[in-house]
Amino acid sequence: MKTIINKNKQSSYGVRGKNGFSLLSFCSSLMSIVLLSLLMASCSSDEDLTVANRDIMKNADGSITIHRLSSVALPGGFTAATRAIVTRAGEITEAVDEKTSWAEGDRLHIGITISSVTDIEIYRYATMQSDGSWLLNGDITIPASGRCIIDFAYLGKKYNGVDFNDPTQNPDNIAKNIYGTAWAEGTAVSRMSGVYLAQMYKTADATTGITTYSDILLAEGRCTDGTWNTTESEYSVTANPTDGVFSITMKHGSRRIAVTACDLSALGSGASVASITAKVVSTTTGTPTDYATVSLFPSSSEVAGTQPSGTTPWKAQLYSTYTVYLQSFLVTLTDGRKITVTVPNSSGSFDGIGRQMADKGGDAYVYRLNLSPGSCTATPDANFTVPGWQTGETGAPTPIYTREDLEAIASNLGGNYILMNDIDLSKSNWAPLGKTNAEAFTGKFNGNGHKIIGMKLVSSETGGYLGFFGVIKRGIVYNLHFSNCTLQTSHGGYNGTLAGGLDKGFVSNCSVINGSLTDNTTSGLNGWGGGLIGSINPGDASVVHCRVSNMNMETSYYGYNLGGLVGSLSFNTKVLACYTDGCTLKTPADPNDTNSGSVGGLMAAMEGAYVLGCYATNVCTTGSDFSNGALIGYISKNYTSYGNLASCYATNASGSEAKAAICKDVLERYSYVPLGATDYSSLVAATSASFTNIETVVLSSSGSLSIAYRTWNATGIWRVSEGATISQAPPIYWGYNGE
Repeated sequence: MKTIINKNKQSSYGVRGKNGFSLLSFCSSLMSIVLLSLLMASCSSDEDLTVANRDIMKNADGSITIHRLSSVALPGGFTAATRAIVTRAGEITEAVDEKTSWAEGDRLHIGITISSVTDIEIYRYATMQSDGSWLLNGDITIPASGRCIIDFAYLGKKYNGVDFNDPTQNPDNIAKNIYGTAWAEGTAVSRMSGVYLAQMYKTADATTGITTYSDILLAEGRCTDGTWNTTESEYSVTANPTDGVFSITMKHGSRRIAVTACDLSALGSGASVASITAKVVSTTTGTPTDYATVSLFPSSSEVAGTQPSGTTPWKAQLYSTYTVYLQSFLVTLTDGRKITVTVPNSSGSFDGIGRQMADKGGDAYVYRLNLSPGSCTATPDANFTVPGWQTGETGAPTPIYTREDLEAIASNLGGNYILMNDIDLSKSNWAPLGKTNAEAFTGKFNGNGHKIIGMKLVSSETGGYLGFFGVIKRGIVYNLHFSNCTLQTSHGGYNGTLAGGLDKGFVSNCSVINGSLTDNTTSGLNGWGGGLIGSINPGDASVVHCRVSNMNMETSYYGYNLGGLVGSLSFNTKVLACYTDGCTLKTPADPNDTNSGSVGGLMAAMEGAYVLGCYATNVCTTGSDFSNGALIGYISKNYTSYGNLASCYATNASGSEAKAAICKDVLERYSYVPLGATDYSSLVAATSASFTNIETVVLSSSGSLSIAYRTWNATGIWRVSEGATISQAPPIYWGYNGE
């Protein structure tokens, strides 16, 4: 990788970076995540566990002592042996050192800053032992009060054996550290920072013209007075308060640029790529300023004729603490032609600046180039998953193409997946992924807009969880759709097309169309059925922007609970901006009048939950004469607080028992629209509702899924002004800022 740095830009802001970055600050923030988890650990009953068999201990005065690390995960969770990489002419072995596994003797450098009356700087290193644990060369004790930041850094093979407490170990012969202090006179933490930044700002070798580098890996944590600051946590650093286990997940320190395809077919036969460079610019306002020109090289040994591809991408790493922009690629062909390919911004438009690259490392910016006379394009390649180029802590998602790929998820229910095409599951019975709460899906699944078609799920098990996923527990499912799916059981339990149960998990932008759910139980077994999800357990869980259409649901037992979207919604859970249309829900009447079972066009039962901006249209509910609602069958009065229900309605409902748009036992303090209404103005009057700290699934520009907390405002949800008179059921319109 050849990197030409704009020297004026560097000197303008200094080695600390435009945003005031310093390696010391960076490293110290890493420690804080770890320390926060540690401080939260209560060890009052752990006196028999000595420091010899614990990573961390909470002392009598509230301070915490760190003795070792149990687990240090690489980006993507690599466990295979480090890949052998053949070097190119002029490079040293270090040049493309992409770490994919740890080995005994590997060293993590640790920098800690404790801010109390005066700043205390501590440097330690941890060395991997034969048993896979990481032993510190000296214990670290963190006071019970004050701010602490801890950074972990793997600085490559060249610095693996360096002890920065020893001022004579200066492998790069750095004259001064980032503060202008002579190497031998600086602190161990500043020496570590100096080496890190020296690598970041390396320039091309004067003789070979090639820049060498090692793959820097980082992790960080922050805590204040024993409390972890998760909003400032950049990487995963965790501690178990019960057994004292201390673990971290590393992240690449660099930003990565790659080209996985270069279509030259329009340029004539015989055209091939000789070189590719990426132009990076920086800007605050006005005209962008050149920041660096980065040369891309094939990821394998340089063989004549090797062209960019998914298996042999041309790529480079860029070290910078600035917010910079990838503006363009310059492709030079073997016949001497030079072609510039402009990069669009994150919105897909061309503004002369290009795509912003985050000021944190770890993300990959991967493109396919299409070259033709007068029309050259750069298209992001979100499917690139070559080892060593993961994005985020959990790595790039595993692509799913076939039924066999889907079934393989059962062996790694905590993985990160993306669906690459529609998959037909109609040929044989489907086995739910994560069948119990103890064996649940805890990972991330991006449906990528594709469908699961014809899923057949027939079960004779008593109770349990039935669905594509049995149970989703703290997992994320996004943009996944189902068509013509059938669920059939005769033994009650929790049943839903997407999932039988949701336990502190998050579902967004998912749908079901033309499905059926049948439970032929007659033995009095309780059951919860939903077009999307059977039941949502109490706790932090949300279902957002989901819908169910033309779903037929029927049970033979009068005590069953059926909901068009969800069977039951429990305390502190959320359903927002969802709807059902054309759903039929049928249970038999209760012959004993025991007030059991409930049926609702959106959900069967709600208890202490939050529902905002939802509706059910063209619903037909019959059977239960206890709680039968066109929108919600039953709202529990077991809690002092019933939760919140605002800006919701049902319309065009039919069925002998569907008495009201909300539920049969309507709570007067909720705004709703009664069945057969000709005036929907009460919906507009209810649009002042505002729910804070609602979990929302976010898809980043790099393709990773995460959870962000948003404030959901109902204002404008019906796209009409407050106080206006409206005479027909309006569609939901979410135009708020954020999600």
